[in-house]
Amino acid sequence: MIEDFGNTEDGLLALRLRGARRFHVQRTRVRSHGLVIGEVEWCDPDPDDELRPQHAVLAIVLQRILDRVGGEHARAAPNRYDDAAWVGWRLAELLPLRPQQRQALLQEHDPHARLDSLLTLVAGS
Repeated sequence: MIEDFGNTEDGLLALRLRGARRFHVQRTRVRSHGLVIGEVEWCDPDPDDELRPQHAVLAIVLQRILDRVGGEHARAAPNRYDDAAWVGWRLAELLPLRPQQRQALLQEHDPHARLDSLLTLVAGS
């Protein structure tokens, strides 16, 4: 979703975007004037799975991070911390990760596999 837009100093259009739905880029091409066009395949929405007991510590980590940094998710309803996908996405967003680590988490389809990877990353730090 486009949240804001404007022009850069060199006259290019600058957009601030917020993702609303996951997708895979199937193919890209660059037009003669430099515009990049992509063909995408939409991903299925995340399942409404509850957090598994082995991932409960990640909900606690997320709660502590949000208590410190605030932001839009700091006021989340308590039941959000039981949502496997929501906890995984927020941690992938907020933890200090290398770009390759974050990308791997964002590409993971299974919320529980994402949380398993996050457990490994958190335990290793």
